[in-house]
Amino acid sequence: MINCTECGEKITEINASSYYGKLCNECDEYPDGYIKPGNEATMWVNAYEVTRHCGSMAEGGDWYNHYEPLSSIPIQARSHEGHETSCGRCNDAREGKIVGGQPVTFCHWGFHLKPVSSMTVEFMKQYLGQIHGYVADGNIYSVLGGAELSICLEDEKGQPTEPYGHYE
Repeated sequence: MINCTECGEKITEINASSYYGKLCNECDEYPDGYIKPGNEATMWVNAYEVTRHCGSMAEGGDWYNHYEPLSSIPIQARSHEGHETSCGRCNDAREGKIVGGQPVTFCHWGFHLKPVSSMTVEFMKQYLGQIHGYVADGNIYSVLGGAELSICLEDEKGQPTEPYGHYE
């Protein structure tokens, strides 16, 4: 009898096909949204109009940036193993660190997307900057208001930010 390396459940049959260790059947199923490393995927170059909004007047005002999508262009990408840079464990695995005599492994089901061509991404950012350049007006941090143009590469098609609730 051994333990599942993910949840700790006792298992009698070893799932030998698992890349991440000895897993029970429940832990070895792909979660929703998982893209197996090496597979093609889609990333998005999104253009947003950014404006400031008041969420609440408590303690002088709770202001936030609201992102309203203007355009989204799909970009071909590829899935890579491990989380990108925000995960210490995956960074240690990429660097080949050894802890307790064992190499550090990537987080279970961790992956990140990278565009196939960074030149295409830069071209699309410039293109969106040209067609939506009219949006940038004034200063969003001024009492007079205004709008900024934000163009970024994201894993999902552009979505507007949700308005903040009013606190009482």
